[in-house]
Amino acid sequence: MKDDPLLLNAPAVAKMLSITARHWHALNSRGACPAPVRLGRRVLWRREEVVAWIQHGCPSREKWLAMREGVAHD
Repeated sequence: MKDDPLLLNAPAVAKMLSITARHWHALNSRGACPAPVRLGRRVLWRREEVVAWIQHGCPSREKWLAMREGVAHD
């Protein structure tokens, strides 16, 4: 993992999850994944956050943000 990028585009995240980039974009549109980082026109996701999100069961963005902030969420 030494050479792994810190930020991933949609195809790279989709590959991690064994889904299509189109499916990943749909999850993002629904707020069902971590929020992306925007660098100019590029839409990227933090590798570390995606891995942690997966390890926590892929919760919705709202629940994920609450979990990250340490707020109890139903």
